[in-house]
Amino acid sequence: MAPTERCFPCQAATRFLFLCFAILLLILTTATVMRNRAYRDKVSLWADTVKKSPEKQRTHHNYGCALAGVELHEAALQEFRKTLAMKPDGSVLYGYLLIEMGNSYYKLEQYDKAISTWQEALRREPDSAELLNNLAMGFLKKKRFGDARNYAERALTIEPSAADTLNTLGQIHLALGDPDAAIRYFLQALEKEPEVVARYVDVIEVFEKTGRSALAREYAGRAAMLEYDARARRQSPTYIGTLNRKEHWDADKKM
Repeated sequence: MAPTERCFPCQAATRFLFLCFAILLLILTTATVMRNRAYRDKVSLWADTVKKSPEKQRTHHNYGCALAGVELHEAALQEFRKTLAMKPDGSVLYGYLLIEMGNSYYKLEQYDKAISTWQEALRREPDSAELLNNLAMGFLKKKRFGDARNYAERALTIEPSAADTLNTLGQIHLALGDPDAAIRYFLQALEKEPEVVARYVDVIEVFEKTGRSALAREYAGRAAMLEYDARARRQSPTYIGTLNRKEHWDADKKM
């Protein structure tokens, strides 16, 4: 084989990964559409409830959560602020409200506001692994890696099996230039949540970036079989087998 022809198996592998990523994107998109439909129904429900009961904290809070669910975070924050400004009636947990507010600030890339809001919530709930992980994510966005790692490790101490925290630690180590540590954490997160497509995406991307294409392909193949439809799940192994055969056929044809 001429030296220039050695790239063809790599091209086939790249096509395989591309097809698998396309499948993952379809799965994630389908899940997002289904989630958004549910939240749109909730938006309509709570918008109507707020009109009928504008004096209740719970209605404004739940309306804000529904708006956040369809990524309308500015509108969600307006409802959260209204909730805070009202006289407490015992229907809303203040710490939970602050978590939701921080989440919306984070989605709007207002990381300083997200961090300060979550820190206020943490003073009320110092043992919340969710809050500690959220703060780690916020500090990661600010590139304050030491703070991010400290908060994530505290979260993991409280809840050692939390896949979100394991994933955050993977992102932190990747940002720190330690892909091997990142892979360990990503794989642990995947072990905890083997049915979550996003966990595979993180693993695949870091394997691909570090030149471990065979492992990237292996996990892409596994992830491509994660279908929500039972019929699609039954067909996926056949589909992956077809992709593998096509890859080898293309490689042999080019040799």
